[in-house]
Amino acid sequence: MGTRERRDRQRGELRSLIMDTARTLFASEGYEAVSMRRIADAIEYSPTAIYVYFKDKDALIRELCRADFEKLSAISPKFAAIADPIERIGLLRLATSSSAAPLVPSSLLVRRCRSRRPGVGRPGASSRPTFSV
Repeated sequence: MGTRERRDRQRGELRSLIMDTARTLFASEGYEAVSMRRIADAIEYSPTAIYVYFKDKDALIRELCRADFEKLSAISPKFAAIADPIERIGLLRLATSSSAAPLVPSSLLVRRCRSRRPGVGRPGASSRPTFSV
């Protein structure tokens, strides 16, 4: 393995570490309570290291939303054949919580993703939620 490949692998590992740590902190402490500095302290890097990968905390949560929706989309077809919606949701939740990096809790994820869209949740806004992260 050459130097370039090693550096690329290390960059990917650090980006994953940042995202996994942020996901855990957002879920346990709340999005508003977690700062980029708090995430940096948790991974034992300087805040500057995080800003190399994410412009700000909003960019980080958008990437978490995108990645988690992508994971959810990939596993959802497996559960489409289950007729009972309660059973389907329970199995889907079990499948996502047992993965190595569980998805951001859905209430946090939807609340943050929706709050980034102008007009969503406001009077006169479209009631059909859409996500563009």
